[in-house]
Amino acid sequence: TLTPSLATGAALGACIALALPHLPADALSTSGFALIGAAAVLAASQRAPLFAAAIAWELTNAPWWMLPLLLISSWGAHYLWSKR
Repeated sequence: TLTPSLATGAALGACIALALPHLPADALSTSGFALIGAAAVLAASQRAPLFAAAIAWELTNAPWWMLPLLLISSWGAHYLWSKR
């Protein structure tokens, strides 16, 4: 369930990024949104937000400043999923 969760989240994040046409040019790119979406869906499906943020960050060799964004999105998705 690791790969389908990452792929689904990345697709969802990319769709969100493409749906925001008025996003400033210096904001996160489509790949950044895809990475955040992948971590969020993985955190919700595995019920492990720290693991999801760490594995998404390690697999993509993302810059260090992406780690806080991944942690926030992972914890948020995990919280929302656990409250349903």
